[in-house]
Amino acid sequence: MDVTRAATAQVQAFLGIDHETVDEQAETVLEGATGEFKEQYAEELDALAKSARDQESSAEATVLEVGIGDISPTAATVYVAANTEVTSKSTGGKPRTVPWRIQLTMAKEGERWLTSGLQFVG
Repeated sequence: MDVTRAATAQVQAFLGIDHETVDEQAETVLEGATGEFKEQYAEELDALAKSARDQESSAEATVLEVGIGDISPTAATVYVAANTEVTSKSTGGKPRTVPWRIQLTMAKEGERWLTSGLQFVG
């Protein structure tokens, strides 16, 4: 289903980071975003990039499960369970697995599903 593929791609882009390519990764998130979420993410971008570079952070996201809560022809609520394998200065360069549970609000614009809201849940 298009909405679950879009939500999966967005979570992978949002959670995955590499301090050497953070700007390109941020563009991927912005391309899949709309509305308030896009504005908020764009506002936080400089701080995110600085933190990633300062900490030499890398995180690879793996989506474990995707489920649709509500869906209409133009909007959907999608839940995603994912893990990230994180390394940074703060982990001493050793990988650490971090679990995430995320709720995405998706909006259909034209033929594309875009993320209009993202929040971490339980």
